[in-house]
Amino acid sequence: MAEALASGMAVPTLLQSLMRERRLTHEQTIAVLDRRARDMGMRDFALSTRQLARWLAGRVATAPHPSTIRVVEAEFGDAIERLLGPATGQPFKERWRHEATTTVSHFDAILNHLAQIDHLQGARASLEPAIAVFASVSAAARQARGPDRASALSAAARCSELVGWFFQDADMPGRAHEWTVRALDLVEEANDQSLLPYVLMRRSAVAAELGQADDALLLAERATRLSRDGIERALAMREVATAHALKGDRARMRDAIDGAIACLDGPASGSGVAPYCNLPYVLGEAGAAAIQANAPELGVQFLESAVNSWVGAPSRDRELCNVRLSLAHAQVGEIDAAAEIAAEAAKAAPNHGSSRFTRTLRSTIDIISSTAGPDRSASIVESLRSIA
Repeated sequence: MAEALASGMAVPTLLQSLMRERRLTHEQTIAVLDRRARDMGMRDFALSTRQLARWLAGRVATAPHPSTIRVVEAEFGDAIERLLGPATGQPFKERWRHEATTTVSHFDAILNHLAQIDHLQGARASLEPAIAVFASVSAAARQARGPDRASALSAAARCSELVGWFFQDADMPGRAHEWTVRALDLVEEANDQSLLPYVLMRRSAVAAELGQADDALLLAERATRLSRDGIERALAMREVATAHALKGDRARMRDAIDGAIACLDGPASGSGVAPYCNLPYVLGEAGAAAIQANAPELGVQFLESAVNSWVGAPSRDRELCNVRLSLAHAQVGEIDAAAEIAAEAAKAAPNHGSSRFTRTLRSTIDIISSTAGPDRSASIVESLRSIA
C-alpha cells in the first residue's frame, strides 16, 4: 500500500475533501480522531498535525500503523487507500446520497451479524466492527435528505444502542451510558416513535447499572407509557422493577414484576427489536432484581422458574440465569446447591464471553469461600476457580 500512496497528488485527497465538507481544521480533525479512538478502545492511536499534513499532500512514505488505519476508516467511512488517494469521480456527498438507501436497507443483516458475534464470542469482539458500522451509517445520515435522512438516523440510533449494549455486556457502563444517550438523541431527531420505547428502556438499564435509581425509574416509566405491545411493555416494566429494587422498595418491585409477566400472557407480538424477550427471560430478570433488592429467597423462586421453563438449546441468557441462581442460593446459605449449580454454570464460562456472567460467578465463589467450612469450601472453590 505504501507505494500506491507515495506518488504526489495534483488534486486534493479524498480525506482532505471530507474534512472540507465537515469544516474541520487539522487540529479539529486530530481531536475528532482521538475521540473516535477512545470510543473504539484504541490506546495506541497517535497522529500528529504534521503527519496529517503530509497525508493531505499525498506524501505517504510508509503505510500508517494498523490501529491508525482502523480509526481513520471508522471516522471517515472509507478504506484508507481511497481516503489518502485523489478525490476524483463522483463527489463524496453525492455518492453518500446515492448509497444511503442501500446502506440502510442492508443494516438489519449487519446488526444481526454483529449480535451473533456477541453471542458467540462476547461483546469485546463486536465493539470495533460495530463502531465502524456506526461511522458509516452516521455519515449516511449526515448526507441524506428527505425520507432517507430519517431512515438513516434511525439506523444510526439502532447501531448506537447496540454499541451501548456491547459496552454494558463488557462491564463498561460508563461507555454504555455515552452510546445509549447518543442513541436516544438520534431516535428523537428521527422522530422514530417505533424505536423510542426500546431505546428509553435501554437508557434505563444502563442508568440502573450505574446506580442511578431515580433516572432509571423515570426512563423506564416513560418507556412503559410509550410501549406499543406486550413485549415492549414487559421489557420496560422489568426496568421499573430493577429501579425499585435499587431504591429498596420490594413491594413496588414485585408489582412491576407481576405487571411484566402479565404482559406476556397474550399471544407473542413478534417484536423485531427484542426477539429474545420471552417469559423465561423476564423471570430471569425478575430474579436479578430480587437479588438487587436483597431478597435472595424470592430470587431463587424466579430464577428456578426461569431455568425450568427454558425451551430449546442452552443459550447465554439461560446460562446467566443459572449463575444468578447459584448466587441466590449462596446468599440464602444453601451452599451445596450454590456449588452444584455454579459448577454447571462455570463450564459455560469459556464460551460465554460476558463480563456480567463472570462477575456473578466470582461473587458466588466469594460467598462459598467465606461461608462454608474450610475443609468443605477449599475443594469447591478450587474447582470453581479453575473453571471460571
